[in-house]
Amino acid sequence: MLTIVNIFGNFLDNSGLSLVYQIPVAATSILLATFGLYLLSQILTSYFSKRTSLLAAITLFSTTNLLFYVAVEPLTSHAISFFSAALFIYYFLRYKKGNNYYFILGLLAGVSGLVRVLNSFLVIIPAIQILSSSKHNLTHKLKLELKLALGYLIGFLPQIYIWKLFFNKFIIGPSWGYGFDFGNPHITHVLFNSQNGLFTLTPIILFAILGMIFFWKRNKSLAFYGLLYFALHLFLVSSWAEFTQGGSYSIRMLINTYPLLAFGFAEIVERVENAIGRNKTVAVILGLSALNATLIIRYLALY
Repeated sequence: MLTIVNIFGNFLDNSGLSLVYQIPVAATSILLATFGLYLLSQILTSYFSKRTSLLAAITLFSTTNLLFYVAVEPLTSHAISFFSAALFIYYFLRYKKGNNYYFILGLLAGVSGLVRVLNSFLVIIPAIQILSSSKHNLTHKLKLELKLALGYLIGFLPQIYIWKLFFNKFIIGPSWGYGFDFGNPHITHVLFNSQNGLFTLTPIILFAILGMIFFWKRNKSLAFYGLLYFALHLFLVSSWAEFTQGGSYSIRMLINTYPLLAFGFAEIVERVENAIGRNKTVAVILGLSALNATLIIRYLALY
């Protein structure tokens, strides 16, 4: 389209980096993140009231670094990463019937891996579910695992093709050439450093994790998946050579764990609301949202 327009004169920058390219990319990120929040509020209603579910989803957005990567830096992959994880969890919980259930879950995990390779670990959730099921014999479990693997391979195939095209390798891995040191993970730094520590700048996530412990009584398996998925990503990010995350506002690579941690956060929201009432709960949330906005402004001014 730009080439056709530029036939009549060099009106638009056709480099691929100009605003005419950036605006649709940013708009897509914002729309998908918004849709991801909607899906999140819908799946939370399986365990909480509609009011609590909506409030939890909105608060998870307004009080975390998700706000930053939707409203300030939507050109990065993190908003879409959040959406892809929310879509996966939505399908995982809402569509448990049909012969293609695990194939589609694998496909969604593979597509999520196209956004960020670490998102591929979503496939572990249904894989564990299959292995722990008491409804199927070993042969049937193997068939389901193969369907899951096939779906994942098809979904992730474009990334494999790109690796082969640009690097002449079918597999590059999630280290992006920097490598991992699994024997020396910098977990404390990732969580608590003053510049961009996850709990330092996004303390709501700490409450969400604590909430998963209370949520365990409602759904043990879902609480286990959420804690496991977060722990796995925390370990990988902390073990990565670039564990400092550069100019990240909070730890951006953990945003795709938020759709699962949202169940723990909704648990906290419900308990706080029952203890102090709706109006005071909303006041606390507004205060935390204002704090998050202030920290974002501080980040923009200093970094």
